[in-house]
Amino acid sequence: LNIKSNILSYGKLRLNAAQTKRDVPPYQLLTTYNVTSPSYLTPGGATIYSASLSNALKNSNLRPEGVEEFEIGAELNFLNGRIKLDATAYQKTSKDNFVTKRIPVSSGFSTLAINAGSIRNRGYEVGLELVPIKTKSGFSWSVYSAFNLIRSKVLATDDQGADIITGNGAFVANVQRVGQPFGMLYGLASARDDEGNRLIWPGQGGNGGKHIYKEIDDVFGDPNLDFKLGVTNTITYKNITFSALVDWWQGGDMYSITAASLLLRGQLINSVDREGLFVIPGVYGDPDTKTALLDDKGQKIKNTTGISAFDYYFSDGFGAYGPDDTNLYDRTTVRLREVNLGYTVPKEWLKKTPFGSLNVSFSGRNLWFRAPNILPGLNLDPEVLSDVSTSNIQGIDLGAAPSSRRYGVNFRFTF
Repeated sequence: LNIKSNILSYGKLRLNAAQTKRDVPPYQLLTTYNVTSPSYLTPGGATIYSASLSNALKNSNLRPEGVEEFEIGAELNFLNGRIKLDATAYQKTSKDNFVTKRIPVSSGFSTLAINAGSIRNRGYEVGLELVPIKTKSGFSWSVYSAFNLIRSKVLATDDQGADIITGNGAFVANVQRVGQPFGMLYGLASARDDEGNRLIWPGQGGNGGKHIYKEIDDVFGDPNLDFKLGVTNTITYKNITFSALVDWWQGGDMYSITAASLLLRGQLINSVDREGLFVIPGVYGDPDTKTALLDDKGQKIKNTTGISAFDYYFSDGFGAYGPDDTNLYDRTTVRLREVNLGYTVPKEWLKKTPFGSLNVSFSGRNLWFRAPNILPGLNLDPEVLSDVSTSNIQGIDLGAAPSSRRYGVNFRFTF
């Protein structure tokens, strides 16, 4: 555009549109028997093999998944690279998505492979780099921030528009429901009034003071993050470079059976007091109508019924045997993702060696994290879930292993 400016030193606009197809995972077309190793020998010496039918029903009518994507963005550099901005907005629509749908076990199978309608993702990505200090002596300080926001919406499921439930069937699952974000948490939650208060059985003894459950399984949480933000600070002085990356995950719900199990077994600091009475926060409700009870003045009645530690944590309280939403936690996490200290050996030191360049660096990853909404003493890392990475499961912890710190020494050289 023939722009000459001391402020805007570089500018680029981009516009992309694409349509692609991709195949579904292999071995999904035919339902087969699994033949085991030799089971036994007959008296005549013949080898007998056994075969078992998989619980997963395959589908010979599966179609390739389709993806349509539109993106618009800009790259702008100011003040000769002291300020760099890279911003992108996009929309990605997936059609004929492959999922394994849970089906009634009375069919002889537990899951069915299908193409499941359409999902739309809209997102924004912003990268901003600032160089506040850059001196002639070789000292510089730069800050790079990366912001990511995604909003998903299920546009269609199967031909009837029915919910599609994915998961292994234990405890809770994810549900794909038309008009809602992808992968909402699905299970049997506690009944609540129109203000979000838990409804509690009235009276003493029996169920008195315990949760009133909803009639059926339903959506009780959204595992999708509000946003992600990463900030990298890099300080360079001559041949020495130091960098540190801090991550911030905001929002998103997580169901944790780890927390539920440890509460149930009394292995967290919360359950040190086992002799007193406990009161579940909420209001008294009618277990038949699932509505709040009112006093003579038309006001809701706050629950004051005390229950034992056994009922509060083990039976119908906040442990694994209580409503699923009692073990729902906000995944907000701040993390020191990576720290790196490197040194580049001066070239004159390498003149009598076969190396053209040599860099030595020390690094540490996942050195510290803080998840303020996770139970005290649990030290659960919301980033580590228990299922395999290739599944559609999200926001569900079924007993994840602890995360680990990693340290490394890196050598990079050329000849």
